[in-house]
Amino acid sequence: MALTPERRKLFAEIKQEVDELIDPLDTVLVDVRIDGEDGPPEAARLIGIDLWRLGVNLAAIDGSVTVEECQMMYDAERFFIKDVARDVDVEQYRGRIMDYYDGDPLFREMSAPSTVDFLRIYDDQHGTNYADLAKAVFFQYANAFVKADGKITAEERGALALFKENLFGDSPDSHTQIAASEPDAMPAKQQEPKPARPLKDVLNDLEQLVGLQTVKNDVNQLVNFLKVQSMRKDKGLDTLPISRHLVFYGNPGTGI
Repeated sequence: MALTPERRKLFAEIKQEVDELIDPLDTVLVDVRIDGEDGPPEAARLIGIDLWRLGVNLAAIDGSVTVEECQMMYDAERFFIKDVARDVDVEQYRGRIMDYYDGDPLFREMSAPSTVDFLRIYDDQHGTNYADLAKAVFFQYANAFVKADGKITAEERGALALFKENLFGDSPDSHTQIAASEPDAMPAKQQEPKPARPLKDVLNDLEQLVGLQTVKNDVNQLVNFLKVQSMRKDKGLDTLPISRHLVFYGNPGTGI
């Protein structure tokens, strides 16, 4: 099975982002030990394994692993983990995927990868947001994976939604709506604009409000998403077009 140019481009883009995660992840992993190994796990290998496990989840969730899904998983394994056979039998590889999936019930939970959990520890210690970048990387891979064979089954769609919820903490009953806002009335007299308040202060004010947990979650998710967008733009990567107009609706004081 050969790595296609399109997939090589996708993996190269993901790897560029993954490279940013290596140093902070290695810093956290220095005290981690895995049974049977003398030293800490390598950051790059851990990320590769997390990507492969994610592929297992999405490929086997509908009980049918296609040739294209086998191809993408093998490509990811060879690109990120490295020490794999150059040529594999598709049927044997499909059997290997199903054996992993059937042998571990945790696969069905579609939980956030361990890489994200370790980077959260680093972020808490250093005030960074590498975990958010890792979330974007894994979701980008998951989104591309479910399209690998040209169709998305209902099981794959459900698994992707569950993974997104576990990864970003999305609320299924969110009342956030994207809409165009009405223009404010022009003031009678033009005033000097006030300097923008620090984002940290604004978010702190929001957290002090009673209730509104769904709104708080949505705003924090949007802030994290825009940070990742900015990081991608700074590195010359494509960003996703979005509207930044939000309407939070519901009766006043109800927390809806």
